[in-house]
Amino acid sequence: MLPLSTVSDRDDEPMPALQAQPSILIRLLDELGAAVSVSPEATAWLLRDPALAARTLDAQPAVTAARLKSWLVPAAIETLSQPPAPAALQHWTDSVTCASLCQALARRLGYPDEREAYLAGLFHNLDLLSSHPQATPDFRRIARWLAGWRQAPYLSGAIQAQAEQPHRLAEALPLARLLRVARAAVGGDGDAHRLAAILLPDLAADELNGLQREADASIAGLKQTLADPAVPNQAQSQQELLAEALKRYFLLEQMRDELADADSEDRVINAAQDMLARLFRVESPLYLIHDGKSNELIPHPANSRAHPGLRIRLPGSNSAAAWAWNSREPVVFSTRDAESVSLLDIQLAALAQRDAVLAVPVGDDGMAGILLGCVDLAQIPRLERSIDFLGRAGRLVGQALARARDPQPGPAADCLAEYRDRTHRAAHEINNPLGIAKNYLAILGAKLGDGNPVAEELAIIRQELHRIPRILHALIENKDGNPSRDEACDVNAVIRDLSVVAESAVPPDRHIRVALRLAANAPAIHTDTGKLRQLLLNLVLNALEAAPADNGEVGIEAYTTVDHQGKKRLAIEITDNGRGIPPERMARLFEPQASSKPGQHAGLGLAIVKTLAGELGMTVACRSGGQGTTFQIAAALD
Repeated sequence: MLPLSTVSDRDDEPMPALQAQPSILIRLLDELGAAVSVSPEATAWLLRDPALAARTLDAQPAVTAARLKSWLVPAAIETLSQPPAPAALQHWTDSVTCASLCQALARRLGYPDEREAYLAGLFHNLDLLSSHPQATPDFRRIARWLAGWRQAPYLSGAIQAQAEQPHRLAEALPLARLLRVARAAVGGDGDAHRLAAILLPDLAADELNGLQREADASIAGLKQTLADPAVPNQAQSQQELLAEALKRYFLLEQMRDELADADSEDRVINAAQDMLARLFRVESPLYLIHDGKSNELIPHPANSRAHPGLRIRLPGSNSAAAWAWNSREPVVFSTRDAESVSLLDIQLAALAQRDAVLAVPVGDDGMAGILLGCVDLAQIPRLERSIDFLGRAGRLVGQALARARDPQPGPAADCLAEYRDRTHRAAHEINNPLGIAKNYLAILGAKLGDGNPVAEELAIIRQELHRIPRILHALIENKDGNPSRDEACDVNAVIRDLSVVAESAVPPDRHIRVALRLAANAPAIHTDTGKLRQLLLNLVLNALEAAPADNGEVGIEAYTTVDHQGKKRLAIEITDNGRGIPPERMARLFEPQASSKPGQHAGLGLAIVKTLAGELGMTVACRSGGQGTTFQIAAALD
C-alpha cells in the first residue's frame, strides 16, 4: 500500500487542474465523512484515480484526514460545476488498466519496485485528464509535472522516454520499457507483441496475453463495484450521485461536530434525537436500550417523550426495533401493510401521524441501543438508498456515547473505533457474495440430485457457509456481554467432518494420509461448536502444511483422560510427522508471526487457536521434535 503525502515544492512546471472520476470521488467522500484518519480503503480508492493521486502523492509529511478532505471536497465541487468530458471515462479506464498491467509485468519480470511501475501506468496519460486535454498524451509535459518525485525517482524519466522510437527504448531503463509494452497492449494498436519481443525478450507472447486478460478483468470488476445497482443509467446520474455523496459527507461531518460537544450520555442521546428530527425529518425519535434481565428494549431515561410503559420483548418480535437489534442494520418499515407489520409499529406511526418506522442500531464496540422514530412514506426510497450511511451515523453516536462514558479514550480507543468501523463495513460487504454462494450451492445440489458422490462434501460446505455470519458477528461484537453459544457438542462428529475437509484439502501432488482415532462412547461436551470447529480446523490445516509430501500423515485423535487433580477431561490431539518446530520458535509459539512456512506452524493461526481455546475454557499444549508435532486441546467433562 502506498503512503499518502503532499505534493513537494519544486520549480518544475506546475500541474494544471485535473478532473477526477465522479465514481471515485463518491467512494472517497463516503470513506472520509467524519473520519479522523486515512483508512487503507481510502488510500486504495485514491490510487485508483490518476488525478487525485497526482495531487496527493510524493512528499512528507504523510497526509492527514483533514488535509485529504481539504483537497477532496473542492475536487468534488469542481466536478459538479464542470462535469468530465465523455472521453474522460475512457482515459481513466486506460490509465488504471495500464497501471494494473505495468504492475503485473514488473512482478513477472522481477522489477524491484512494483509501486513505481503501477504509478507509471497510472500517470502515463495524465494530461488527458486536465481541463483542456490534448488529443494524445504529451509525455514530455507529463514528465515535467512529475520531475523530482522523491517517492518515485525513475517515474519522470520513464514517462518522458515514451516519446522515443522503439529501437531507442531498447536501451532504456527497465521501467520505460515496461510502460511502453503496457501502453501498446492497453491501446490495442496491434504492436504489443512486436514491442515485447524487442523490449522485454524474457516475456513470452502467451504470458503478455494472460497478464492483459487479468488486467482487463480487474478493471471490469472495479467498474462493476463502482456501479450503483439502484441507478439504471449511470452516465446520466453521476452528477446527482456525486451531489448526494457530498450531502452525506457534510451531514456526517456536522453530526461528528455536534456529538463532540456533548459531554454526557444524556446530552449525546438528546443530540442524536435532535439530529434525527432535524436532518432526516424523523418524528418522535426515541433511544432504546437493552434490558438484559428481561431481554427487552426499553426507553433510555434521557427520553422525555417516551411512550408510557413501552417495552419491546426481543424473542419473536417483528417490530422494526427488534429487526435492527438482531440484524445490526438500519431498517425502515412501511406500516401500510397491516398484515406483515408489527402492531406496535402501526401504533407508533399512527401516534406520530406518519406511515413508516425507522430503526437505526447504535454502537461502535458492540450494540449500545436503537434510535427509533417515524417518517413519511415518501421518504422510504431515499432512506433505503442510505442504509450504509445511516449505519455509519449510528456508529458515530455509539462512539460519542463511549467518549461520554470514558472522556479520555486515548489513541488505542481511536484505533479500535476505526477497526470496528471497517469490520462492520466488511461484514456487510461479505454478506452479498456469501448469499450468492449459498444460492449456487443449492442449485448445484439440485442438479446433482440425491445420493450424488459429493453429497457429504456439499453438506460440509453448506455448514461452513452458515458459520461465516456467526464468526463475523462474534468478531464485531466480542465485547457486548453476550456469552458464547453453549450447546451439546458431539466431538467425534466434528472430527469426522474435519477429516473430510482435511482429505479434500490435500493437493493431488502430495501423498498425505488422514488417520482418525476416536474416543469410544465419548460424552458430549457443552461448548460453542462453531468456535471449536474453527480452532481444530486451524490446527488440521497447519498439520497438513507441515506433513511431508511423500508418506505424510496427519492424525486426529480424541480420548478421555484424568488430569493431575483427578478431574476427568476430554482431549483432542492433532499430530503430523513433519520436521517439527524449531526450539527458538517454541518459546513464542502462540504469538502472531509475519508469515508461515511448511513444517513450522507459523502465522496467525496459532494466535487464533490460543484465543479461541481461552474463550471456550479449554487448554492448548504442544510438543514437538524431529519426528513431528502434536497439539493437544483439552476440555473439562461434567
